Amino acid sequence: MAIDEASVPDLLGRDRFFDTDISDRTSVPGVVTGLAVTGAGGDVLFVEATALPA
Repeated sequence: MAIDEASVPDLLGRDRFFDTDISDRTSVPGVVTGLAVTGAGGDVLFVEATALPA
């Protein structure tokens, strides 16, 4: 069996995860990511923290 560059996407299938939004949203101070388990597999959570006056 010969595998060339053009046949790789067909053999591997679709991408599991690709989201450039994550790096944009977490570059702000106070934002982190978390993972959640769902019935469909999972999801990425964005958790934000804000300092409030005492």
